Amino acid sequence: MEMVLLPTSLLDELDREFPWFGSTSDANILVRLESKITVEPQKKYPAVLEKERKQELAKIQSEIDFLKLKLENLNSRYAVLQRQNATGQLSQNDKIAMQGCWEDGGRFTAQINELEKRKQRITQQRKDVVERDAEILFKQALEVGAKSGKNKLYIGSRQFVAQHADSKATEGKKANARRRLLNANNWTWGVNFAWVEGGTTAAARIKIKENEENPNPFETIPQSAYDQMMIHPRMGAEEWLELCRQHPNTILWHGRENRPTWTALEIEACLNAGYMFAFREHKHRAGRVIELVPRG
Repeated sequence: MEMVLLPTSLLDELDREFPWFGSTSDANILVRLESKITVEPQKKYPAVLEKERKQELAKIQSEIDFLKLKLENLNSRYAVLQRQNATGQLSQNDKIAMQGCWEDGGRFTAQINELEKRKQRITQQRKDVVERDAEILFKQALEVGAKSGKNKLYIGSRQFVAQHADSKATEGKKANARRRLLNANNWTWGVNFAWVEGGTTAAARIKIKENEENPNPFETIPQSAYDQMMIHPRMGAEEWLELCRQHPNTILWHGRENRPTWTALEIEACLNAGYMFAFREHKHRAGRVIELVPRG
């Protein structure tokens, strides 16, 4: 690290403003200042939120452009019919078509205007709601150890994980369990990612909750995938997504939409953050436990 010499005037000012620093030698000041500095983690979720916002706006703009093209063609057709009508060359069917053009044009225009308003709402909502919630959830996961008594988070089927938290014996245990799961009023993947990133920044253990009493493809890791996870606990994100792809219509891959599930993407985010799979038996009953932990 490069040593920066502080001017005497600044050292004198530090002495006046912070007398608890003691001696104002350059080395002493630097050491004491360094001990007081808290390094803010470099957050990745703002870039995910921005990418998400751009994709959503691009999708809406594509709809607007398509409607504008249809409206342009409609207006051209209407202009031709209007000229023919002026010269008395319009048949009854053409007059009906002309009226249809007029009505469709009004409908397309209204749809375009609504989509433009939606773009504005998304931009404002992102700032006022989504970004705010992402920051809140990042901090909640970052502080889960202090707030819930254990530095760990739960992921898996959202409904099942919530039921697990509510099944705890006491209200105190229920409250702590709820603090370990994602609870987003305005969910987007970017908000979800922020929560996961808060946990990985805190080096929390990420526990994959499974329905062991009633195993099913949507609440339990498929056995063949589990076997590969056991063999390759340090697999990378790309290898993980390829494994998920091999298990459509499960907790790992959305078959109809042909994409990873949100649980699979949460796991991918952990792997990209330097995590690996860890396995153990339950402490108080039979059954497996799958966790994601920082690589040692």
